[in-house]
Amino acid sequence: MNLSDCLNNIKVGELKGQRQVGIKHNSMILKKVLDIIKESGFIKDYKFSGKGCVVVLNGKINNISAISPRFPIGYKEWENFEQRFLPSATEGLIIVSTSKGIKTHVQAKADREGGVLLAFVY
Repeated sequence: MNLSDCLNNIKVGELKGQRQVGIKHNSMILKKVLDIIKESGFIKDYKFSGKGCVVVLNGKINNISAISPRFPIGYKEWENFEQRFLPSATEGLIIVSTSKGIKTHVQAKADREGGVLLAFVY
């Protein structure tokens, strides 16, 4: 199972109105992506145990998906990709892997960094 499958499980759980979703995957990228989503208030909590993860939902996700292929972009290109993946400039997040770690597009823009696009959520 990869990042795309995990985020799709979260999306389906939200559409069904479930309170929690089980994910049978465990990776550092998934953990960091879930950290960002939790800090932004899109999910309540998550807990890794053994080979999987349980994500506690709060009904705030309209859409979540991995970005494939993972586009490498420069710091001057953020506006184009915000328009492509987010409904508005003030709503949602693009999660990006930079040379200084995984962060949101807002943090990367503030640090004047580019990177590789991983996922979006709104």
